[in-house]
Amino acid sequence: TMHSQLSRAFHWHWAGVAISQLGSFFTLLAFPWLILQLYQNDSWRMALVLAVMGIPTSVLILLGGALCDRFSSFRLLLLARTGLLLLLLLLAALIWQQQLSFPLLLLFAASIGSLNALAMPANQAILAQLVPAGDFGRANGLIMLTTQLAQLFGPALAGWTLWWFSQQPLAATQPLLGIACAFVLEALGFAVAMLLMAPIRLQRPFQPALNPVWLSLWQGLQFCWQQPQFRLVLLYLLLVSFFIQGPLLVILPVLSKLKLGLAANAFGSFYAMVGAGACLGAAMAMWRPVSDQKLGMLVLLANAVGGLTLFSLSWLTQPWLIAMNLLIFGCSSGLVAVAGIHWFQRGA
Repeated sequence: TMHSQLSRAFHWHWAGVAISQLGSFFTLLAFPWLILQLYQNDSWRMALVLAVMGIPTSVLILLGGALCDRFSSFRLLLLARTGLLLLLLLLAALIWQQQLSFPLLLLFAASIGSLNALAMPANQAILAQLVPAGDFGRANGLIMLTTQLAQLFGPALAGWTLWWFSQQPLAATQPLLGIACAFVLEALGFAVAMLLMAPIRLQRPFQPALNPVWLSLWQGLQFCWQQPQFRLVLLYLLLVSFFIQGPLLVILPVLSKLKLGLAANAFGSFYAMVGAGACLGAAMAMWRPVSDQKLGMLVLLANAVGGLTLFSLSWLTQPWLIAMNLLIFGCSSGLVAVAGIHWFQRGA
């Protein structure tokens, strides 16, 4: 039947999204570990590379959304995954040959961030062509749940993979073996995700927007800016990303490797605690939905708790206490994320 065909198509897409999201944590962990290995634990270089990767994702995601209105989201997603696969394989080969320069690393980081900005809205936009309107909420919820679970399992899998390869005899002559293999594994994940796209048959034809891409982008920005509540939320998210989420990406590798002298498996486990907390916070937000009147206070309190947990990492030295702080941080972030998304969807 039509419904079963739609269900099968969504399941193929869902599996591809799950694999891609798990793989994304290999880059998130391997890239900072690579910089610290190559440049004698230079945290400034590491922070710069992470910023160069993150800024295009944050800035260009609106452009990615506009492109999805103008062109087929299925083809854009395939293009993004193909680009990421090739980039990761090339990066792994250069690591193996020890031919990487710092400007080249910055170029890889910017390219990966830009392709992620294309893949993220394409992943979401394709749902409208895969499921009936009545099933969209359930399908979207399943994708959100997968994202939360990937935050839990992805970092642990990536960290322990890096550590396992570093223990192999070949690592004595190839110290970057684990990092190169991590990028190869992520590339293989994208290859599998692309294969899973092959049996997908879109049940609704794509109807491109008539406006040029730049006009769609401008109209989207205008809409958000003309809505006072949306404008305030977007500016708030920008501040949180800059002062809380961004610093966390730098803090964790510095804390694990430089301050505590731990291996990549500890780095991955610390990051997994953030994911575990995010899952817990998301469950709390779904179990006890927050009214619009109380949402502002909840967000302020949750981010205040998150900020305090980050501050406490500056003097904590016991791994289990650090893990508990990261669990609390993740819980506050997950709670705000799900409550905020529900508010945004109601408002939109």
